[in-house]
Amino acid sequence: MLERRLAPDAGPENSMSLHQLAEARSLAFHRIVAERILRDPDRLDAVRERLDAWIAEGGRAAVYAREWRRLVDFPPAELAAILIDEGERATELRQSTPFSGFLDPRERWKLWAEVRERYERESSDGAGSDRP
Repeated sequence: MLERRLAPDAGPENSMSLHQLAEARSLAFHRIVAERILRDPDRLDAVRERLDAWIAEGGRAAVYAREWRRLVDFPPAELAAILIDEGERATELRQSTPFSGFLDPRERWKLWAEVRERYERESSDGAGSDRP
């Protein structure tokens, strides 16, 4: 239903486009997170607290929270590399991100708009690139 509201002609091809757009936005978001972690690794303390709470709550998110909890203890450069990795596992992990507070709402909306604009431009040009 959400896809219908976002794209009135949402067929299978358009659904895939929306999925690719979401992945491009997530990757762009995590690139900024990676930069901020490298500049200020102490920001990870709040992330650790959030993850500990997710783990304590249990449920579906706990599986990802345990993996993220392990990863946030890596050296900042290694964690940053994981955040921007375009592989399948990193893409999957980004769907349950504990880094939501790294961008304020205005920054996030600006980023989302920029990625969508770039994605639509590339799609209409036939470039087909998924990279933000």
